Amino acid sequence: MRDTEFAYGVAHIRAHELSLLSNDNLESMISAPDVNEALRVLGDKGWDTESGDISQMLLKESEKNWELICECLPAEHLLDCLIIENDFHNLKASVKTAFTQEEAQRYFLFPCVYDPEKIKEAVEKKDFASLPLCMSEAAKKAYDFLTRLGSGQMADVIIDRQAMAVKLQMVRESDSALLKNAVNMNVAANNIKIALRCVRTGKSMDFMKKAMSEECPVIDVETLQKKAFEGENAVTSYLEGIKEFSQAAPLLKESSTLFEKYLDDAIMEKVKEAKYTAFGVEPVFAYFMAREAEIKNVRVILSLKRNGISPDEIRKRVREAYV
Repeated sequence: MRDTEFAYGVAHIRAHELSLLSNDNLESMISAPDVNEALRVLGDKGWDTESGDISQMLLKESEKNWELICECLPAEHLLDCLIIENDFHNLKASVKTAFTQEEAQRYFLFPCVYDPEKIKEAVEKKDFASLPLCMSEAAKKAYDFLTRLGSGQMADVIIDRQAMAVKLQMVRESDSALLKNAVNMNVAANNIKIALRCVRTGKSMDFMKKAMSEECPVIDVETLQKKAFEGENAVTSYLEGIKEFSQAAPLLKESSTLFEKYLDDAIMEKVKEAKYTAFGVEPVFAYFMAREAEIKNVRVILSLKRNGISPDEIRKRVREAYV
């Protein structure tokens, strides 16, 4: 696809970038005396804060973000890799609620590539062959584990692992090095978090192999598994020797939250390169990432402020803004 085919979309995105929250806006929210004053900052930036339902407000912003992205793409599905995890989350919700008899809809995430109602219906009928090809086998295995062995954890592991594999497969077909780098870093970070959880909960090597993605362009998964089996310090030492994670590794000793924040900020720094790209998918991708980071920051600030957490502690958890 020629870069010039993105001309309209990029121009549209540039106009919307002007309404993104800046670091100053985020600081105003953090410093606000209460949640209502923080919401006032959002209202001034065009957010619909009237309902008072913060969860619904954030959901609507995510949906609006994806709708804009779709408007700006010259072809469908070019950036599906950015939201496919929501589809696998919806699959997990459908599998688990088929077992518990709860309403799956209350757990669905949007935006998503596939219709969650159709996923739910297929799982309820055990018609796994009618699911999208990328999730049918994982769905059947997860359902089996849950119904035969009562293992919700293994059901999660199977579906999460497939989500990472599909994400990597999707981005492999992209011409954008920036998009590939962001997805590769995300999958690597997920594998690292799995390794650390396995260390802290005493999981076996066999469990780690089932939980981590087989493919991971940024780190060697087999080595990570071996280091995790040796302990948390061995994982940290291994990561210190990898360029992409060398500065983030010491943060693991302090807090997994700080580690995740550092990685998000590192990806955002790369994404900011798209500001200087005139055409192509990169500016559209960058705007999506910017808005998702913005929504995550708003969620963090409002949640922590509502729970009486100090501004200094909130600042430690807020990600770098795109603008």
